[in-house]
Amino acid sequence: LPDAGHVLAALTRADRTDLISVSLSTGQRTLIEREVTSARYLKSGYLLMSRSSSLLAAPFDPKKLQLLRQPVPVVDAIATIAPYQHALFAASDDGTLVYAPGGSGGVRHALVWVDRAGHPATMPFPQQQYEEPRLSHDDNHLAITVRVSAANADIWTADLKRNTLTRLTFDPVEEETPAWTPDDQRIAYAATHGGTPSIYWRQADGTGSEQQIAAAHTPGEHLHVGSFSPDGRTLTYTNYTGASAADIWVMSLADHKARTFVASPSNEGGPRFSPDGRFIAYTSNESGRDEVYVQSFPGPGGKWQISDSGGREPVWSPAGKEIFYRNGDNMMAVVVETGQQFAARTPNLLFTGHFVPFRRSEAGYDVNGDGTKFLMVQRDPGSVPKELFVVIDWVDEVTRRLGHADSETRSPPN
Repeated sequence: LPDAGHVLAALTRADRTDLISVSLSTGQRTLIEREVTSARYLKSGYLLMSRSSSLLAAPFDPKKLQLLRQPVPVVDAIATIAPYQHALFAASDDGTLVYAPGGSGGVRHALVWVDRAGHPATMPFPQQQYEEPRLSHDDNHLAITVRVSAANADIWTADLKRNTLTRLTFDPVEEETPAWTPDDQRIAYAATHGGTPSIYWRQADGTGSEQQIAAAHTPGEHLHVGSFSPDGRTLTYTNYTGASAADIWVMSLADHKARTFVASPSNEGGPRFSPDGRFIAYTSNESGRDEVYVQSFPGPGGKWQISDSGGREPVWSPAGKEIFYRNGDNMMAVVVETGQQFAARTPNLLFTGHFVPFRRSEAGYDVNGDGTKFLMVQRDPGSVPKELFVVIDWVDEVTRRLGHADSETRSPPN
């Protein structure tokens, strides 16, 4: 905001997202409007914000931190981006608005098999907002996150022989980043139940109840599951915090004692155990950009940079002979040796394709047992905006409408 002492922010809860302001000096929060997001303050004195698929405007007092009138629609059917429903628009102070048309349906995803040459084959599952597909070790089943909203996501499983989907979790919170135990009997996932970010697991067939196996260490943390060691004794996960961005932790399943594995002022995440359990691959931006690294486990030991020009979302081949990672739209492969000494060859480009990444460091794809196919998430081209609309003089039109008693009932400008 103009005073440089407050910011606008979207506060996401389980049932809604509200617009608030936050004082940078005290942290005090002030509610501005319920059930809106994507706010932009303009020098003209207006606040633009989105609700559902509509773009709204209202005069705003940045000193009192309050709307001066009820919001009125500017345009309908604006595109939004999951999971936080960011509205796709930009506005200049001279009264020009640019937005991507869309609707409440949002972007839809399909699950696809992709061979090493980059050729996709769509799987027979309904289009939803899929994230983080994880294949079972026998390649017969899939665990995956299906997102409903910013604050509501569930874990589902798929039987890849019968092509059926089954919902595993049902709580109206964020349950995400699934990981199979080595025997494929349980699935671990991150969730915030009762306000405490934790990691749970439950039987993969849905029987029994979930059990908490790890919890946040201090307030403000957010946990994402990485993977289990091949002997099933250790879990590695990412601990996102406000103080140190993100660190990698490991926890013994025997006594549930956890310790940091990689901790620094940089952002580390997406840890994956090697198939022999002797190394962990992860992403770090310690160099100033995301790169993929491998470090000896349990440590101390060596550390090696795997990518050479940016990379994230590392996944080991099940045989342990390759590490895959993504650099933008490029799928890369690195041949590695994990014998007496670790060694990595030069990264090799496998294919380039528009597949959905995960918004953090965890992989948005997985690899089948023989390393010949990748299970990836692909946006439905029909649900992606392909044009931009420009609206001029919208401020004058909104001002005229606010000057009439029946302004809220009138149609928005074209």
